[in-house]
Amino acid sequence: MATPPHHITDHAIVRMLERFYGIDVASLRTFMAAQVDGNRHFRAPKLRINGVEYVLKGDAVVTVQRPEQWRSQTFVDRKRRSKHPKRQRRGWVRGE
Repeated sequence: MATPPHHITDHAIVRMLERFYGIDVASLRTFMAAQVDGNRHFRAPKLRINGVEYVLKGDAVVTVQRPEQWRSQTFVDRKRRSKHPKRQRRGWVRGE
């Protein structure tokens, strides 16, 4: 029986990019924070800045994605939307 492959953590990937590929993670973090802080006028769950969508949870940036990734996701399909008017009002349906 073969042993399962090793699990590679996000921390290990970041260190690999930083130490072997020369990516300056601290500068990238500072740049991203400046982008978000300079454009955070409302407490929105996402910001689109220069073609990048920053997804926020509270005061933390939890991920970044391309705009087309955001449009392709849906939480509630069209058939169920009419059963959940509260969700519809709050903008739970994406991609329209």
